[in-house]
Amino acid sequence: MFSSILDLCCLSVDGVVWLTIPMILFIFYQKEQPSFAFKCLYLLVTTVVLGSVEFALKLLVRRERPAGGLTKWKRGPDHYSFPSGHTMRGMFLFRLLQSREMFDFVSSPLFCYIGWTWALCCGISRVTRGKHWPSDVLCGLVFGFCFHLLNERHDVVMEATNFVFKMILT
Repeated sequence: MFSSILDLCCLSVDGVVWLTIPMILFIFYQKEQPSFAFKCLYLLVTTVVLGSVEFALKLLVRRERPAGGLTKWKRGPDHYSFPSGHTMRGMFLFRLLQSREMFDFVSSPLFCYIGWTWALCCGISRVTRGKHWPSDVLCGLVFGFCFHLLNERHDVVMEATNFVFKMILT
């Protein structure tokens, strides 16, 4: 059962999931509920920016994955291990949802405990699956947290989202 929970945690922070779901929700809600659509677009833009940072770091460091953790990708940045993008995304998205209070439930203390546990389980799943070294996961957690702090302080992603939102609606 614990293995299934780790699999679910890993899938829940996959980049494809965080690109697809916000995009679909944005398309369906942009006219009816623009404030909700904006939040979805914000998550989408954030995922793209964070993914770009992750891939740049992977290309810069070029650390090979553990022997058993080769991915189906033969080339490109996802072939590399450092940092764990799943873990970085998990920590960043948890902190983003918590700090922005994008949805009503995130202000509860229970969400805080569940969120930290979820982010840690994402990292554990990457190591137990042989996809990453423990240091990849630790750095993924730190980078995700730091990227959130940087974004919160300078709000670059919010400015980009405002720009894209205005372009789409005009």
